Amino acid sequence: MGRTYNTDIVIIGAGAAGIMAAISARYYAPLKNIVLLEGSFAAGRKILVSGGGRCNLYNENLSLNPEDHYYDTDKKLLRSIFNQFGYKEIKQFFADLGIMTYVESKMNTGKVFPITDQAHNVLDLMLELLNVLDIKLHLNSKVVSINKDDKFKIQVNKDGQNDIYVTNKLILAAGGKTYPALGADGSGFELARSLGHRTIEPVVAAVPLISKAQISQHLQGVKVQAQINLIYGKELKSSVGDLLFTKYGVSGSAVLNISREASVLINRESIQELDLSIDFVMQPKEQLNRSLNEFSRKNKGVNLPQSLYGLIHYKLANFICKQLKLDAQSYLDLSEYDRTLLLENLTNYIIKINGTRGWNEAEFTSGGVDTDEVDHKSLESKISKGVFLCGEVLNVDGEIGGYNLSWAWASGAIAGKNAALLS
Repeated sequence: MGRTYNTDIVIIGAGAAGIMAAISARYYAPLKNIVLLEGSFAAGRKILVSGGGRCNLYNENLSLNPEDHYYDTDKKLLRSIFNQFGYKEIKQFFADLGIMTYVESKMNTGKVFPITDQAHNVLDLMLELLNVLDIKLHLNSKVVSINKDDKFKIQVNKDGQNDIYVTNKLILAAGGKTYPALGADGSGFELARSLGHRTIEPVVAAVPLISKAQISQHLQGVKVQAQINLIYGKELKSSVGDLLFTKYGVSGSAVLNISREASVLINRESIQELDLSIDFVMQPKEQLNRSLNEFSRKNKGVNLPQSLYGLIHYKLANFICKQLKLDAQSYLDLSEYDRTLLLENLTNYIIKINGTRGWNEAEFTSGGVDTDEVDHKSLESKISKGVFLCGEVLNVDGEIGGYNLSWAWASGAIAGKNAALLS
């Protein structure tokens, strides 16, 4: 026989957005009974893997036009939320929590990390704050259904029995579908649909890409710096950063940056194949030609692959020259045609992209509840009064670099505040 809990506010999902929503709700409703439900055995598990376990808390570039760092979402919604709880508020929240931070200097991306580089520290302090604020965290509590009469009745399966939570306000922060091994299963979308909401089909984002290109097979494990361009009829997006060749295709920071556009086309629009252009040297062909000519004149007898060792990874140099059947020649000996071919392969090497890796390797979800169906100021549902939505369950996804966690913090704070204050 299950138990019945009478509460004021229930938050479904104890990830980044849900934890922040609970904390925010307590600040604005110090006497209300607040319960945080988590279907997994532990809260905040995805926080622990964010930023490679270092926890990329937010990004310095949120301080100016934060909406520019998010995809396909109503800019008015993003401006509204970040104007209420933006860069300064997020920074102050973690400072008040005792977390010192630094800005990563690599690639000048503006990523902000805790000075300890430990996501565990961040999560532990947030969970301790839940305890201090007397917010009840119920783990292993899987929401089965939501019904509403005068109040919400939430059916929860825990330890094989069905408990009922009766509440005035409900915050849906059940996350997306990334990292199912950490408890994400897309159930938040199903719950939202049960309340009458429309969802945009969720697809993977910030995910490695699949390619059958020979270069990936031959250079598995090789990482280079490159500029890449995703092309489907026209250039869709470019990125500069790490490019990692894998047995299934390509990964690395540059690939993750452009993967969202690839995923939408492949997984949502059923496009079969895209082109990925790779510039391995990131300098104009004319300049590259002059450099190689000068080097070869000064170093006669050096074969073509070796003349490229100062520019690109030696395995990459060997592969390209062998693939073009130029591996035994010096640069000075190349015909005009072969020079043009080599320079083209160094600056515009094309591979075919045929798919993406799955949910267990994706960092974020693209898709979710249509943001037209929530109030842009309060994040209250326009479909079901008394329901507030935040985090990845909404159709909001941003660039990699702390923007998605920033959305979780900001939207959670606003949803929690308004769940506490609105009648």
